[in-house]
Amino acid sequence: MKTHNRKKAYQSSKCDKYFSGSGNLTQHTRTHTLEKPYKCSQCDKAFSMNSHLKKHTRTNTEEKPYQCKICEKAYSQSSHFIKHMRVEPYLCSHYDNGDLGSHMRVHTKEKPYKCKHHCGKAFSQNANLKRHLRVHSGEKPYQCSLCNKYCQDSAFTLSGTFKTHIRTQSRENPYQCSHCNKNFTRNEHLLIHI
Repeated sequence: MKTHNRKKAYQSSKCDKYFSGSGNLTQHTRTHTLEKPYKCSQCDKAFSMNSHLKKHTRTNTEEKPYQCKICEKAYSQSSHFIKHMRVEPYLCSHYDNGDLGSHMRVHTKEKPYKCKHHCGKAFSQNANLKRHLRVHSGEKPYQCSLCNKYCQDSAFTLSGTFKTHIRTQSRENPYQCSHCNKNFTRNEHLLIHI
């Protein structure tokens, strides 16, 4: 509970928020200035946080450092791994969501849905292949109506990213800390805070 015991001595000059560390203040200030000092060496993308660049780099390199010890499934992002670990012990014995055969491909590692663009990617579920095909087509079906004239990254390929972006733009923070009532746009941020 160190977050709740530290004094928040750093105030943003752009808004009324206070922070316990200068690094947190610097990171927050970039949401106002739109500064993106962390640049990808493989493409033109830039990020406001080094952790976001690392996450992006793992996507490009297909590095998956977070691996489940139960089914050996691996993830490039810790948030996806955490989500998986919350349900993994219950998947098979309590599975009642329709197509068990489709679910079992997670364990058998069967990937019958192959990309037609000769990139070598294959998927256990058709929905994942459809999402991957957007990488090749450039399709970004979710567009932000709040900031599209201000932000280059206003169209998103993944609906989860889009939902998080909308929450940030509209200042919606649905995840609340039960200790201090602080709100967060993402559940992962609440878990880190606690």
